[in-house]
Amino acid sequence: MKKIRWLGRLVWGVLLGCTSPALAGSADADWVALQTAGLVPFTLGADTVGVSARERLDRDERRRQRLRELGAAFCESHPKDPRRWSVVWWMWNRPPLFIAGGPNFDRDRNDVVRDEAGAMAWKARLGEWVAAQAVATDVPAAVRELFEGRLISESIVRAIGPVFAQPDADLPRLTAFDAHYPRSGKTLELVEQFMNYYPRAHSARESARVWQRFAAGPNEVLVAKVRERLRLYELVVHPLELQFMAADGRAVDLGRLRGKVVLIDFWATWCHPCIEEIPNVLANYQRYHAQGFEVIGITLENAHLAPTDTPEQSAAKLAKARKALLDFAKAHALPWPQYFDGKGWKNDLFTAYAVQELPAALLLDQEGRLVSAHARGTVLEREVRKLLKL
Repeated sequence: MKKIRWLGRLVWGVLLGCTSPALAGSADADWVALQTAGLVPFTLGADTVGVSARERLDRDERRRQRLRELGAAFCESHPKDPRRWSVVWWMWNRPPLFIAGGPNFDRDRNDVVRDEAGAMAWKARLGEWVAAQAVATDVPAAVRELFEGRLISESIVRAIGPVFAQPDADLPRLTAFDAHYPRSGKTLELVEQFMNYYPRAHSARESARVWQRFAAGPNEVLVAKVRERLRLYELVVHPLELQFMAADGRAVDLGRLRGKVVLIDFWATWCHPCIEEIPNVLANYQRYHAQGFEVIGITLENAHLAPTDTPEQSAAKLAKARKALLDFAKAHALPWPQYFDGKGWKNDLFTAYAVQELPAALLLDQEGRLVSAHARGTVLEREVRKLLKL
């Protein structure tokens, strides 16, 4: 049986590019053992399918502990083998939960008792390896890319303040990552993570400059996405031109609102965060409307239109969704006009300007140009007062 096992490892070693049979039972054999056990890369075990939540958690924990044991042994036994960095990567990404017990495994993954001392000791050990790879000269390029990407992501998260403001500190690292890994699929994720918060603490003009910075980069996927996002930030220079018939029949023309500060509020009656923001928008409207503050709602109501609908069916669905919107607006005493097309997430204006979230609050100055792409919460009143010079 031992001979068969040894032979199997040797075959796997050859298939994986291990060309020296003399090393079987050493670094190559240990590497194969990690891979054949599904630990590097770490894959979901077949034995976790079709079992209870508690048993799935138990089995997953055993696999993580096994990765910790075999992975640490590999790194310590083969300190000059470049593959140890792949092992460190997976140990870092799949650390054990250090479960010591708990009454409610089946209901809540977090409702467990943990070996906190063991978890902290392992975290410290991993930290040593992660720090070592930063200065090591034998880290494979693909693996270093993974480490650098995650470290930047963690730095972005740490930098987010209590008001979800994102400072500038990570911009140089992001730019360097983009330049160094021009084909990385991680760059777009990192830039979007950063830009999810940056505009909340910076003006639309400053945010546009950051997007433009990445538009000149080498990553084609990122550049395409940035160009899409810049459709919105073009409003920093070019005033928004918008004319439509509101859901209640009012004619709306932004051109006639020049000289006023205007909030373009993308929302929907089915969007809970949008509803939570309504009292703030309404309070500011009531407080500053007389001084020149206007609000225009862009609703992503969904009439559930289908390509197979007859004209009569489409009209009936739109009428029903429009009525639901107007009833909601009346119940919440919303006095401003609402753009409605019944297309949900495919709302014409939402897609035209590549808006990414709900609620989305675009604040326009007296000339119709974008000042803030995140005019929500306390930011709304602060910016309105600044524009109205109050």
